[in-house]
Amino acid sequence: LFSYFFLRPQSVILILQDYACSYSTKQLNITISNKGLFKATAAYIRFGNESQKIRQQINNQSFLMYDPENTLGLSPGKSFNSTYELGNLVNSPGEYNLEIQPVVIKNKQLIVCEKGIIVQPIQCV
Repeated sequence: LFSYFFLRPQSVILILQDYACSYSTKQLNITISNKGLFKATAAYIRFGNESQKIRQQINNQSFLMYDPENTLGLSPGKSFNSTYELGNLVNSPGEYNLEIQPVVIKNKQLIVCEKGIIVQPIQCV
């Protein structure tokens, strides 16, 4: 029952606060904010062109998030900033989709917030 509580959509809400996507450097810099009620420990961040239904995860090296004080997890009202290498995922300037899916780690178990997924169109220039 406790795990279900964290899966409720209003519990963990991550939003894309800011981004910069560069075609020339093939890098994406994002700022994510937690607008929910509870700490988000991690997030799956996926990227793809606008026609892709299944996007590639770009934060394979570390999907954990740290707040500005370098504490594990993103508390409500806090922001997280990171830069990702996009490589061949960006083949031209234009519109792409960024997908963010919150994850909570509770009792050493990953609880994926399936209803908390956001998909945001972004421009790579």
